Amino acid sequence: GNTMVVTSNPAVAFVAQVAGTAAGTTTDGYGARQTASAASYSTVAISRSLTSGATLAATYSTSDDSLTLKASVAF
Repeated sequence: GNTMVVTSNPAVAFVAQVAGTAAGTTTDGYGARQTASAASYSTVAISRSLTSGATLAATYSTSDDSLTLKASVAF
């Protein structure tokens, strides 16, 4: 059969690193690692299983306008 999956990934804002303590007793708690920012993007993945046992798949991502094509065969 055919399968289609659409994924929407939200934007991520930059978060600066915060120093905390091992006990988490300061106002910063245990601390936090720095998080890089990222723009939102979507992916669309379509696959088709063939009667021969082969599968064809295509994935498109708006993050870098990439299109990936894959073919696989089960033995």
